Amino acid sequence: MREHLANHTFGFYLSISAGILSVVSLLFYLGADNQGAAVLPLIVCSILAEVAGIAINRFTGKAGVLMLIPTVNALLFSAAIILSIIPQVDSLGYLVSGLYSFEDMKAFILYAVFAILTWLGYLAASFMDMQK
Repeated sequence: MREHLANHTFGFYLSISAGILSVVSLLFYLGADNQGAAVLPLIVCSILAEVAGIAINRFTGKAGVLMLIPTVNALLFSAAIILSIIPQVDSLGYLVSGLYSFEDMKAFILYAVFAILTWLGYLAASFMDMQK
């Protein structure tokens, strides 16, 4: 196990940390109101792709699949972020105008922060090598 982890670079660990952030963003998204129908499957597919890529790499030792995972996950998360903002436009307008408080929108705002951090992590990891 230690030899397997020693063969990976910073990009691999950045992709793993983005995967952990994707789980956190999923939990915040589940607490948000006005959820879009397509956002949840996109986030879940991203998490499953990360787990499947790591499992395939662990058992085969080939980095081919592992190199594609951050790029695919960056695309999935960019679509999830865009599709999740669309139903929240009115609510964000109400927040700015003072009709909603921060507590009403807290779950979505935290989701958006963690989703953007996840997207940036996957985007940076997609330009890095996964194995030495």
